[in-house]
Amino acid sequence: MITSGASSRIQIASTAITAYDAGGNATTQIVSNAANGANTFTTAIAQASVSYIKTLGKNNNHRLSAGFQIGYTFQSIRTDLFQFYNQFDESNQFQSTLSSNENFSKTKVGYLNLNFGMLWYSQLTDHFGMYFGGSFYNVTTPKYDILPNQHHDLYWRWNLHTGLDIKLGDKSHLLPAIMFMRQGVNDMMN
Repeated sequence: MITSGASSRIQIASTAITAYDAGGNATTQIVSNAANGANTFTTAIAQASVSYIKTLGKNNNHRLSAGFQIGYTFQSIRTDLFQFYNQFDESNQFQSTLSSNENFSKTKVGYLNLNFGMLWYSQLTDHFGMYFGGSFYNVTTPKYDILPNQHHDLYWRWNLHTGLDIKLGDKSHLLPAIMFMRQGVNDMMN
């Protein structure tokens, strides 16, 4: 598997609401995966994100952040490199000239996807902070039907996470955290 990627972050606008807010931040990300070998499968993802952070509280010690992401995924599969059992001769040697009798009418798929999330963070004292947030992915439930007679929807994925920031000295922090994630019928707790 070969993975390459690039990302960048720019501030596309600034807010004049307070000196503590940050708005108009944008991130772009491009990731490409390629699996080498007999079955070559390639995925390329391009995403753009926008976020906003609002400072709250009379002491400006609370932050509420919201973000939105739009992306496009392109997947392809090189079926000319597949090897099927009926392409092997009597001596168990692969013969590319033998027909596989397989129908690969669609070997490429592309889909648009939307994600969003929110996070609340508070510095309650000089030595103690906490956060809580969640994210929701695959809002558009895109279809990625790349092989014949197989229809797949990309299930919604969501997560909830919370954690603490406990300052132990000038240079040390204890950062306990927990996250729950679900996609389709699959759950994960970290």
